[in-house]
Amino acid sequence: MHVRARCHQQQAAALLQLKNRTFSFGPASCDIPTTTLPSWKAGTDCCHWEGISCDRVAGTVTALNLSNKCIQISGFHPALFSLVSLKYLDLGGNQFSGSHLPDSGFDMLTQLQVLNLRQSNLSGTIPPSLSGLHSLKVIDLSGNYLTGGLAPHLFSNLSLLEILDLSENSFQHGAIPLGITHLRNLKVLNLEDTNLIGVIPNSIGNLSSLTELHLGLNSFIGGLPWSLNNLTHLTVLNCPYSGLSGRIPSFASLTRLEEVSLSDNKLTGTLKGTCTRHEMALLGSYPDKGQLKVHGSGLKPQHRR
Repeated sequence: MHVRARCHQQQAAALLQLKNRTFSFGPASCDIPTTTLPSWKAGTDCCHWEGISCDRVAGTVTALNLSNKCIQISGFHPALFSLVSLKYLDLGGNQFSGSHLPDSGFDMLTQLQVLNLRQSNLSGTIPPSLSGLHSLKVIDLSGNYLTGGLAPHLFSNLSLLEILDLSENSFQHGAIPLGITHLRNLKVLNLEDTNLIGVIPNSIGNLSSLTELHLGLNSFIGGLPWSLNNLTHLTVLNCPYSGLSGRIPSFASLTRLEEVSLSDNKLTGTLKGTCTRHEMALLGSYPDKGQLKVHGSGLKPQHRR
């Protein structure tokens, strides 16, 4: 029987630096229970601290999960990037007080698989260093105040990426980055409310593993590309208030669709082949299974018999 290794002393010291130099636990302005991380004490095994997970053999910190703790965080201290074995980093739902994502530092976290900084009051631009983290499977930067342009080749070499959520940010007006449309393992793409303009590229049909596509609250021109019919695993298509016009594609091969939201566009035509009458009845009777939403002037569902 193997004895689990204790946390490395240097990594415990780095975590205490984060707590003492960048975390504040004063009166919270949120409605959720807060924490002062009482288990984070010098001389104790950091693998047992709140929000920390370690490799059982090496004793290195592999996960830091302090999501929704209502912690005030004054920035990205270099101590964070000394935790080079991190695979999971979730600081979402805390307050970074308008801090920028740093240009350097993330490149040290080469084993990182999950990066979640949603709703954290972050500003600035997405650092290019994130595109070098080839192990990433999840990136969630939603609900912040990020600005700047989305580079055409953004994240294009993150071939393992499965979830990308950049929604509800203030990016510079621009097109959907073409690099994203070549991520064949991507399952969830959420670019809702990100100031996107231009056409939805045909190459979005390359995302053969996609199950959810959220492009609402943008200002596209033209219609939905026919290449969306290639996304045979798609269950959710969410594009309301997006400036879309023209005739809707048939989507005959999208037999797994459970939810289609295309409201407040100028689309016309018929949704064909998306649900049988029996499936529509099930979806209407069991909300937890989803519902087929079909909204928009001139748009109507057509059911298979």
